[in-house]
Amino acid sequence: MDRDEKQYKTKDTPQSAWLVSEGFELLLVERVGNRSFFVFRNSPELQESVVLWQSGRAQGNTRGYYEAYRKVVALAKNCIGGANHDARGNKGQV
Repeated sequence: MDRDEKQYKTKDTPQSAWLVSEGFELLLVERVGNRSFFVFRNSPELQESVVLWQSGRAQGNTRGYYEAYRKVVALAKNCIGGANHDARGNKGQV
């Protein structure tokens, strides 16, 4: 996790998918070496959700989670080659 107060950054794909399925906006998928990082706008609500995820108490819509997981995996795969992508899949350097 990035400690920048304005952004929450994680390399945890399942957690990122759950956050997306819960309505949090994925701002960017950032490629660093062979890793993809998922960047969200930080907020107290997001931090509460992160604690729920990390404690194993996260709940939600299974179908929504599955769809969000497929989306974030596809975005991460599109980052192969070093380019960063916004949440719509557009290439660019941030």
